[in-house]
Amino acid sequence: MNRKNIEVIYEQKGNGRYVPLRLKWEGKEHAVERVLHTCRSVDGEYTGTRYTVLIHGEEKYLYRDGNDWYVDLPEEAAS
Repeated sequence: MNRKNIEVIYEQKGNGRYVPLRLKWEGKEHAVERVLHTCRSVDGEYTGTRYTVLIHGEEKYLYRDGNDWYVDLPEEAAS
């Protein structure tokens, strides 16, 4: 995994859930239109919680590990 930490504006619900609202990526802010799904890795593929979110009408993965938020960059973008 090519982990890239990013800044996320989120809301923390009373039951301990985190809801990402906006993220900052390469100097631009992007609204999270909707959180479609959340899960934790059962096979150790990633650490923390994975959020499937809708951004600009496209499904994307966003991850939270403790207080850190990150995305997984494709191989060609990481080099």
